Amino acid sequence: MRFVAKGPSIPDELLEQRDRGNVVFFCGAGVSMPAGLPNFPKLTERVMQVLGTPPDAPSRRLFEQSGDVNLDQVFNRLNEEYSRDEVERTVSRILATPRKTKSDAHSIILRLSRNALQRPRLVTTNFDLLFEHVHKVPIHVAPALPDIAASGGFEGIVYLHGRRASGRSALGNGLVLASSDFGRAYLADG
Repeated sequence: MRFVAKGPSIPDELLEQRDRGNVVFFCGAGVSMPAGLPNFPKLTERVMQVLGTPPDAPSRRLFEQSGDVNLDQVFNRLNEEYSRDEVERTVSRILATPRKTKSDAHSIILRLSRNALQRPRLVTTNFDLLFEHVHKVPIHVAPALPDIAASGGFEGIVYLHGRRASGRSALGNGLVLASSDFGRAYLADG
């Protein structure tokens, strides 16, 4: 079945499993890029730009190395050079919902992720709030994550790597950006 004219053909079996509540949608930064938000490499670059990271800073040198750079290590350095709170505030500002947001993909994904009871089930590594911008749904933010294997699973959006600050809040809830954050999120907080 196709939901949009030139979109992918989704197997009927997958839709049937979704209707039974056996499918969880998983989305990353690619879904928010058409709305003008950056992927992780561009986010890293913009954070350094906003912070005014000098060319000789360890984070900048690491970022500009040729080859595959682990961006979580760049964020470790940025947290040392500035502060974790300042880096997180910068990320939250960069990922603010644009005024004229193009969020068609978010709307389609939320619609597709609904089971027979019309409850969306979505896990995202995104920090942005574009899924919430499209439709009000329950949210779950690490480390307070639902047990998706439990009877009935969960309803709403799971922010696996944290959620950007919203409203008047200066800080989010601890974004997973640096390798030390991954350790905290996956080992200490589980």
